[in-house]
Amino acid sequence: MQKTAQTWFTGGPSSDLDRSSSSLLADWNAYAASKADDAESSGLGFDLEAAVRNANDKVSGTFNVVSKGVMDLPGNFNSATGNVPSAKSLMYFGMLLAAGVFFIFIAFTIFLPVMVLSPQKFAICFTIGCAFIIGSFFALKGPKNQLSHMLSKERLPFTLGFIGSMAGTIYVSMVLHSYILSVLFSVIQVLALSYYAISYFPGGSAGMKFLSSTLTSSNPKMQRVVENLIKELNAESLLRNGKKRDEKMEKIESDLVKVRGLIRDAIVNNTNSTLFVEDEDYVPKGKIYRNPYVFQRSYLLMESMFKIFVYEEGEPPLFHYGPCKDIYSTEGIFLNMIESNTQFRTRDPDQAHLYFLPFSVVMILEHLFDPIIRDKAVLERVVGDYVRIVSAKYPYWNRSLGADHFMLSCHDWGPRATWYVHQLYLTSIRALCNANTSEFFNPRKDVSFPEINFRTGNITEGLILGHHSTKRTNLAFFAGRRHGRIRPVLFEHWKDKDEDIRVYEKLPENLSYEEVMKNSKYCLCPSGFEVASPRIVEAIYAECVPVLISQDYILPFSDVLDWTKFSIQVSVSELPNLKMILLGINEEKYRRIHESVKQVKRHFVVNDPPKRYDLFHMLIHSLWLRRLNVRIYG
Repeated sequence: MQKTAQTWFTGGPSSDLDRSSSSLLADWNAYAASKADDAESSGLGFDLEAAVRNANDKVSGTFNVVSKGVMDLPGNFNSATGNVPSAKSLMYFGMLLAAGVFFIFIAFTIFLPVMVLSPQKFAICFTIGCAFIIGSFFALKGPKNQLSHMLSKERLPFTLGFIGSMAGTIYVSMVLHSYILSVLFSVIQVLALSYYAISYFPGGSAGMKFLSSTLTSSNPKMQRVVENLIKELNAESLLRNGKKRDEKMEKIESDLVKVRGLIRDAIVNNTNSTLFVEDEDYVPKGKIYRNPYVFQRSYLLMESMFKIFVYEEGEPPLFHYGPCKDIYSTEGIFLNMIESNTQFRTRDPDQAHLYFLPFSVVMILEHLFDPIIRDKAVLERVVGDYVRIVSAKYPYWNRSLGADHFMLSCHDWGPRATWYVHQLYLTSIRALCNANTSEFFNPRKDVSFPEINFRTGNITEGLILGHHSTKRTNLAFFAGRRHGRIRPVLFEHWKDKDEDIRVYEKLPENLSYEEVMKNSKYCLCPSGFEVASPRIVEAIYAECVPVLISQDYILPFSDVLDWTKFSIQVSVSELPNLKMILLGINEEKYRRIHESVKQVKRHFVVNDPPKRYDLFHMLIHSLWLRRLNVRIYG
């Protein structure tokens, strides 16, 4: 089945131009120094079954949501890996951990079989082993940090549970002499130790959170969807086996094969700075880019050939229309700009590389969703009906099972809206502001789109002018409501606690939000109900260094931009030390980051009409990259 499905999407043996690894995005982000081996003939790009496996892996318990799409996962993982223990700490950690494992081994192999006769020996040996293991983490993280960590609000229940289980083990073994209860409390200790052992390593906390959400989510339902989609792909592959291919689709794919070859050549030769094409508008140079030369090569190719077909079915306000002010502004702005664009939009669907489904989740909910009844099936009816209409009228959706189609939404329910058409959810490109990997956002095929709050609908009013960093008197600033899981932690540690870290739930009337932001060195950008925050772009507009506090968030344009060069990433567990972290950034490093913020600003500016390298074009380029990562044959 896998072979049949892969053959359909890869088209059999690849040409010389197309002998490469399975994902252009993987090569893009790895910046491979050499071409892939000639023996790798699986074909360039993405096959549908790989996308299905991506979702299948997650519901099966394998943390593979990010796949090969992004080399550096933003957020907690980078922050965690930055705190590498010293060699001395690691030595003591290893010694104490080995001692703990030894005592537990002795307890289970020697004293557990005779526990009915001598439960005290098992209890003492096992508890000593646990104490050594906990001590190893004190050595790894430092006594003060470890104690603070164990007594923090979110971990205190686990700490009390573990200590209670230790005390309980001793009590039931030495006082009650109960074999069964001793085993039960020992198991509780093992589970508690496992939690700490995993969560204290870099990325482990996220892994535990993922595992628990996997076990408690509706896995059987998702699993059935994935299995049915694979069967559908296999059946479609068998139907097409031996049939003549779509010549127009073949022409599109042939051109894209050449483009992939040119981009891979740029990856190989990226050390040659003379290869930049001089451009009177802008040449993307500097450390804010993962690879500026490769980005320029890809961008110029996109400008020269990329075409998008917009389905014309549907009437405003649910289709072809969206909000152009408030928090969902970018959804409506893109809808308007892509439909009026003459460079990338094509009226001939046979010339298109991508097909746009122009429905607005915001407008569907505004006009059809009853806030009292709260029937979410309205999304299923509208989105499902729209896909059925275009798939019946045109051949393009069925030709690729939606893999060369995309939708866009800045609403929190954008991911939910796509679930009702499983091909749209698992195989199509989804441009989402809510780019949350815990909600199955897949960077290999989906696009993270920045959230911008244009309060009046006038895009020029969103550009907050910054000024030189020497005039910024505040260390850090945030003002916003207390919602979500991260902001309450921020308020707990910093609201009304420090003059340097100015955190407000409601900004005083005598203060201007824009002015305070312009006078701050760092602007805190914690996630709210969802992972995205308009404060990230507001900070960039104000030339205030963004401090990103989020979980499971794939940052916009991460394929091109290196966010570590123009932002600071702080994990939730590091919030108590926020001031120390920011003060630890010396003036020279801050100056470099601040200059990078000023440079990257052009990529987040919205222009009407659009200008090269602005936010509209960066989104188009992200879609272009995902299309290059897909290989489809008719």
